[in-house]
Amino acid sequence: MTRNRTQKSNIIVLLLLLIVGLSNIKTQASIVIDFYYGESFAWEIDDISSSNNSWYNISTFAFVTNWHANKSDLISFSVLNSKTINEKQFLFGNLSIGNISLLADNKDIGFNLGLSVNPWYGGLVALEDNWKTLILSHPFNTTNAQIIEEKTINWSGQDVAVIEINYDDGFQKSTLQYEKLTGILMTANTSVGSFWLKMHLTSSTIPIPSPTKTIVISEAFVLVGLAAIVLLRRMHSRR
Repeated sequence: MTRNRTQKSNIIVLLLLLIVGLSNIKTQASIVIDFYYGESFAWEIDDISSSNNSWYNISTFAFVTNWHANKSDLISFSVLNSKTINEKQFLFGNLSIGNISLLADNKDIGFNLGLSVNPWYGGLVALEDNWKTLILSHPFNTTNAQIIEEKTINWSGQDVAVIEINYDDGFQKSTLQYEKLTGILMTANTSVGSFWLKMHLTSSTIPIPSPTKTIVISEAFVLVGLAAIVLLRRMHSRR
């Protein structure tokens, strides 16, 4: 009886995701935040500054710890839930990088790893409902920034449509590529002051969408398909 109730609840969740997806066909598709809970991601460091770095809690401006990492180390992030900070949601979970493992929200991650363009914090997974709105906001509407909307990169043998953010104000120079639908960071090449980091995604429990050149598929239906895959995997793991 309990299993049947769970399966019914999962079906209801999937139907809700479908409704959300269909409602966004004419606008920018977006993902229900619960979609990310329990998912895990990993990035390989291609290059990083050799000095020790300070980790800060940006909400309280409090020092947390010193950390360092090396080339070829993995950055892993396992999502537990989310936090609302200044009326915006950020994923929260277990982060491992170099010599430290800690609980962190994506805003702190974006700040400490230079995966941000203040006051925007993309971090490891950018929860953007509408990239076009972001392009029109500060600081992306300045001469220091450039956003390329239509770009495709190759990842693990497949094409991936990304949003590329370029920013250079003399102190910070960053190029960040996010998968357009899920907001997962695909590559980063960023430097802030004496700190620099270059990295690329190596694994994601959420399937990375691949655009098709022959069939036009609504972003909303792609997201529903991803949600169905994630949901079915979770149902299978509970048996």
